[in-house]
Amino acid sequence: MTLTLKLYGTPQCRRYQRMRNNARQALDRLDDRARLEEINDTARLSQHNPLDLPFLALDGQVIARRNPPTAAQILDSLRTLENK
Repeated sequence: MTLTLKLYGTPQCRRYQRMRNNARQALDRLDDRARLEEINDTARLSQHNPLDLPFLALDGQVIARRNPPTAAQILDSLRTLENK
């Protein structure tokens, strides 16, 4: 089962960059059991409140908004969902 982690935001944002780096660190520990999809095109982002960006969603559930979680927190969320 492959989990999908989606990152919404603009790559120019520092919080987005930190969230992406932390997500990649977490995914590296899971080998190929999860993948990161980055959503940063204007059409898709316009469907969300810009004050909530960036945000990170795991299989449809938002696990972080605005403030980037640590790699360990992301990994915990991934492992919890993986074990269900």
